[in-house]
Order: sequence, then C-alpha cells, then structure tokens
Amino acid sequence: MVERIRVQFHAGLNLLTGETGSGKSIVVDALGLVLGGRASADMVRSDTERARVAAIFETPREPGLLGLLERAGVPVEDGELIVEREVLAGGKSRAFLGNRPVTVALLREIAPFLGDIHGQHEQQQLFSSVAQLESLDDFAGLEKQRGEAGDLFRRWKTIEGELEELNRSEQEKLRMADLWSFQRKEIDAAALKPGEDAQLEQERAVLRNVAKLQENANAATRLCTRRRRAFHRSFERR
Repeated sequence: MVERIRVQFHAGLNLLTGETGSGKSIVVDALGLVLGGRASADMVRSDTERARVAAIFETPREPGLLGLLERAGVPVEDGELIVEREVLAGGKSRAFLGNRPVTVALLREIAPFLGDIHGQHEQQQLFSSVAQLESLDDFAGLEKQRGEAGDLFRRWKTIEGELEELNRSEQEKLRMADLWSFQRKEIDAAALKPGEDAQLEQERAVLRNVAKLQENANAATRLCTRRRRAFHRSFERR
C-alpha cells in the first residue's frame, strides 16, 4: 500500500485513468473518506496504527453549505475548508472540519457541495434527495415557486408549533381545573370546623402514646390482680 500520496485536483471534471493496480482506487477511496464514505480497517497499512486523509476545498458560496457549516460552528477561512478523516487500525474513524471534530453524517451532508465521485458503482448526488429535487426544479424552471413554497412551509410549521403550544396550555388549564375541583370536594367532604385542628393534634398525641398507655394499664391490672389474690389468701387463713 502507498505510504504517502498528495494529489491536486482542478476545477471542473477530473479523470483518473490507468492500468489495474496503478493506484486509482487508493485515490478514489481517500476522496470518498473525506466525503463521508465508510471507513474500514483494510485502509490502514499493516505496520501502522492509523491512516489519515486530509483535503482542502475551495468553499462554494452555496447557502445550503454555509448554513450547514454555521450550524456546526465550523469557520471558513480565506474561502477554504479543510476536511480530515482518521482511520484507526481497529476500523474506527474520526472526522474533522476546519480542525474541529464533527460527525461523519455531517461530511455526507456537505459532500454534494464539495465534489462528486463517478465510478462503476459509486455516485454521490444521485442518492441525495436534496440534489434530486433541485435537479427536478431546475429542469422545470421552478426556482421562484420553490422559494415561495419553502417560505409557506416554514410559516405553516411556525403556526403549527404555536397551535400545539396553545393546545398544551389549554389542556394544562383543564387538568388543573379538574385537580382543584377534586381537592375542593375532598375539603367539603371533610366538614372541617374552627378549632378542629387543635383537637386533632391532641388526639394525634394520644394515639402516639397509646402503646405506652396500654403498657401502663396492663401493669396496673397485673398489680391489682396480685394484690387481690394476696388479700383472698390472707382472708382464708383467718
């Protein structure tokens, strides 16, 4: 396997040709990695711990791409974007954008904006639903209608969210009203009287000491029984 390779592509269409075994697949696989392709332990040389692929792209001024990068907190410096993949010998991999760790899923999202690989069994954009819709809209000349539909959809989602929030608030009000009604019925059924709390506290104190009172009462009963028996025995002797 190649230990180190550096390839410079140019704007537009780039073709890789050569005999079998000349290294075309290595270049394509490396580019596929930085575009979110699947990593494998087979990509790492047997005598090394990891493989590293880095690519520098001229950042297209596409709103979709810039929005993805902004949400991920990835800065674009001097119109260039650095994408890196590191594959460990065990097959696990890490991804970086602008020296910041990101998910491989994010690389797959930005891949259609950076490059497109055409191979025997690989094609990036044909599997992207976003690219498919854009191609269809462009072919039909529906750019203006697409923007208007997008605005209407966002407004609809906003109103839908507000309506759901109102419904949740109304349901919460009904729930609290049921709870308060139940609590009021419980209070009315208790038929509380003024000063009853003090009486209940006294009864509570008595009940807390009921075990002690029973023990004292039993002790007094036993004492009375013994004295009565002793009195009867002394009377019989007389």
